[in-house]
Amino acid sequence: MIIKNDKFELEISEGTGVYFGSKASGQHFKKWKDLKEEDKKEIKMILNIVENLLKTSEKTFLTD
Repeated sequence: MIIKNDKFELEISEGTGVYFGSKASGQHFKKWKDLKEEDKKEIKMILNIVENLLKTSEKTFLTD
């Protein structure tokens, strides 16, 4: 999943790794196996939030 705007970029490949980039902090990559369990839970929560946002967007844009 890739999420980005003018200032931030987040790419999550569950089981593989997480990339985060911003104009302020630069580029960062962490392998999934190197993440703490707490971090993995937070990343999964982000994935759920984004999925819900996309479902809401779908309803907004595809409903007459």
